[in-house]
Amino acid sequence: MNFDWSVIYLNYNNKLKNLDSYAKGVVKSNKFFPVFKENNQEFIFKPLSKTKPLCTPYFAYSEVFWSTVINQYFLKDTPIYKLAVCQDIELEFPSKYNKGTYVESLIRPDSKLVNLYEICIKYADTKFIKDYTNFCEEFYDYTKIINSKFMNQRDDLNQKLCYQILLSILKADQNYHYENPLFYEKNNEIIDIAPMIDHEFSIFFMHLDSMFYHKYYLLNKTYYSLEEQQKANLFLDELFKKSNELAINLDLIIKKYPKLTKDFLERLNCFITDLKKYKIILEDNNFIEPFNSFNFKVGQALYKENDINKANELKKNLTQYNPSLEEINELLNEEILNYSINLENIINKKLLLR
Repeated sequence: MNFDWSVIYLNYNNKLKNLDSYAKGVVKSNKFFPVFKENNQEFIFKPLSKTKPLCTPYFAYSEVFWSTVINQYFLKDTPIYKLAVCQDIELEFPSKYNKGTYVESLIRPDSKLVNLYEICIKYADTKFIKDYTNFCEEFYDYTKIINSKFMNQRDDLNQKLCYQILLSILKADQNYHYENPLFYEKNNEIIDIAPMIDHEFSIFFMHLDSMFYHKYYLLNKTYYSLEEQQKANLFLDELFKKSNELAINLDLIIKKYPKLTKDFLERLNCFITDLKKYKIILEDNNFIEPFNSFNFKVGQALYKENDINKANELKKNLTQYNPSLEEINELLNEEILNYSINLENIINKKLLLR
């Protein structure tokens, strides 16, 4: 495993343009990503948001980590994120931090990007999706989409989508919603699925304000106690019990595409083998600042509610933390390895029972 934790330094004034992205589900939001040109290729700076729930500097580390893992072990066309700082972006967009990630653009000159939500509402048998709400810290049911008439007529796309869903389970992505998977459209025809992007909400990189709170949160949401952890790898078992969406997505993919699942399993085994040999070592090259997972409440009060008094009161009561990176590395190694092994075991059992 080779991770690049170096930081790219950009200046907002040197951007080529801004890329506008508009969320089309029940929860509406506009996103503005400055685009830079490098060696004839466009790259996007994705800033950390002051209003996005639970956002911390480790959202950026999650993007770098999982994009690198997916690229090296699962899908070679996956663009690899890098840590980045964009000077002066806050002057135009005060609701954004000047820190974030830098990644190659997926845009192609001969086609346009459309997300899964847009595809689903275009076809009658998947219009059930139109009223979904994008909540973070949730898993989503993809079974009706996988079984839809449109996706079954395009088995090639369906298999690629299922593979990305398997990867979202590996990441324990708590925000892999219907606007995450992207596709290429040309002449009103969906021609391919785009490489996987957006790796922020991996549960391993969330609530790292302190080790105590991280474990307490996971215990009450999806995790297990330290005592249980010493006895068995229960993380994924508990996750599946508390989130039926994960179980039914995995069950359907295994039943429908056993060969695809076996390919994923082989690659997962390679990843696990290397995890046992090589430690995950995050590095801080002047990127991490003291943070609190609930700083977003200040940002929402300030930039969405325009209530400066409420923002100041919230800020006054939020302690900023800077946990030991050594401790976080130890935690990540332990949790991701245990989780990956357990996922491998569960898939193997389900394949035998199908």
